[in-house]
Amino acid sequence: MMVFSNSSFDKICARAITHRQSCKNNQNQKGVVLFFALIALVVMSLAAVALIRSVDTNSLIAGNLSFKQSSMLSADRGVENAITWLKTKNANSLNTDLAVNGYYATADVAPHLDAKALVDASGLADMTDTQGNTITYVIQRMCTQQGINTNSYDKRLTNCLFSPGPDPNPKESGVQKVKSLPTKQIVYRITVKVVGPKNTTSYIQTFAF
Repeated sequence: MMVFSNSSFDKICARAITHRQSCKNNQNQKGVVLFFALIALVVMSLAAVALIRSVDTNSLIAGNLSFKQSSMLSADRGVENAITWLKTKNANSLNTDLAVNGYYATADVAPHLDAKALVDASGLADMTDTQGNTITYVIQRMCTQQGINTNSYDKRLTNCLFSPGPDPNPKESGVQKVKSLPTKQIVYRITVKVVGPKNTTSYIQTFAF
């Protein structure tokens, strides 16, 4: 049996008390570390989610740009097809509407349809290309009314929009008269609508003469 003196016993007790306080302080420190670790984990999780969303958004934007570029290229084909169709017609046949071919002899089509609304409602579905883009177009002669006598120079000036160029019929009353106003060919407005994958829709407008 061990016998302690009073002083030794006090020292032992003091050490025991110090040890308990040290353990308590260590437990408190562990709690603080755990708290900050949880905060760091939450911050890192939020950063990871933000990064994933950013990558998804960039991928979506890149995909949409790709679809848009594809639809623009397809619209060029629609414009070319419309110009080819115009070249097969003579001027007299273009004085009246040929809606079945997507052609209108006036710039303003009743009931006040603009070009976008017109191609939506009455465009000629021209083709679907290998990329899955559906091409529709309308051609509008830039004149205020149908049936204009396009052989009359003055009437053409009044009622239609013309491209720059010399007068094709400069003679008047047997005397050659060169018109100073640069006009030559009637201008046609071609509006192309392309609908592609994922509802990609593009409108392209071109003026041709």
